[in-house]
Amino acid sequence: VKQSDGNYTTISEACYITNPYALAESNRAFPTPETKKGVRYDAGGEADLEYVEAKCVGFNLRLDFLWGGNYQYTYNGKTYGFSDTYVKELDRIFGGFASNDMTTTVILLLGSGCTALESPHANGPKNSSNYSALNTETKEGIENVTAAVHFLAERYSPGGTQGTLVANWRVGNEINDPKWNGQGNLGFNGYALAQARQIRIVYNAIASYYGNARVYTSLDHYWNTDVNGRFNARDLLKQLQLDICTEGTMFWEIAYNAYPADLTNARFWNDFN
Repeated sequence: VKQSDGNYTTISEACYITNPYALAESNRAFPTPETKKGVRYDAGGEADLEYVEAKCVGFNLRLDFLWGGNYQYTYNGKTYGFSDTYVKELDRIFGGFASNDMTTTVILLLGSGCTALESPHANGPKNSSNYSALNTETKEGIENVTAAVHFLAERYSPGGTQGTLVANWRVGNEINDPKWNGQGNLGFNGYALAQARQIRIVYNAIASYYGNARVYTSLDHYWNTDVNGRFNARDLLKQLQLDICTEGTMFWEIAYNAYPADLTNARFWNDFN
């Protein structure tokens, strides 16, 4: 706000749109699966899905496999190229899930080296990561990420062009462990803010097409420890909420990997923590 002396004073933080679902082209009801039994899809495992009669399925979707190619998609006046081969493969896989009435959760992952989509810090000193974080800083990078995610929502959401049932979208994997989310050496606060903005970019892109979509962040089972280079999951969750509320409230969810403390021992009732 401008003062009487001609200077300006900041009275609030910047705020993002808080109701992208108002633009949604599809407001189909969120699918209700016949059973909560779910599996994660592995290539060639279609027969197993039918055999176990699962109605929920998780799928690791690689944005770096999608980016670049001959499949043309125009978004906000710009034309982007996606992999025709990967799009056809996604059509086949998600179509198979839909034919079995399977509610689908997509885990959005980005392999390192996809400079059009990855964080400019992804190759920083802390990145010996399996995957890279999304770009939340540069105008071009944010536009690229938004276009890719909106394309996926438009094509695969309930009410989308392919008639499939992708309703849940998980952003990254176990974000309290930087080895899964290469973001360079930003420190705790910088890392948390980047993750909050990553969730927001994906949510805005998806909810602006499918208004009832659910977008998740992911945490592992190390809830209250920073062992082996992790950030404390509880502290990170609190900081995420603070950052999200500061920049504009939105709907977001938590996908918690509730593994036993000892990954080699499924007798979780004997866990020490």
